[in-house]
Amino acid sequence: LEPARDSQGYEVREEALMALELLPEAQLRVLNKLIATSEDEDLRVRVLRKLVQLEKAKAALQVKAIAMSAGPRARVAAIRLLGQFKADKEAQKMLVDLLNEPDERLRIAAALTLVGG
Repeated sequence: LEPARDSQGYEVREEALMALELLPEAQLRVLNKLIATSEDEDLRVRVLRKLVQLEKAKAALQVKAIAMSAGPRARVAAIRLLGQFKADKEAQKMLVDLLNEPDERLRIAAALTLVGG
């Protein structure tokens, strides 16, 4: 499932991710492994979104971790996903703390998430 560098590889990767839905008993295990080992930010973002869709409560820890430690693109996506955890006080505190982040993209993502945009 690791990404190839060309458009054909991209299509194969998408097919592989869709095929995982046919294996519900293995899907979460494979997605968790991918998010932990992949260095491809686009793949990590898509897998993170899928994990939130499948198991929102359990995915909160991964969303928080990526929001604080991944590359900028993955961090922005994770920050935006933090908005789905409104009852999670730690997630809300993270969003407020991210308003002081040096990277403007991250500050904007946090602000938009806080206001629900």
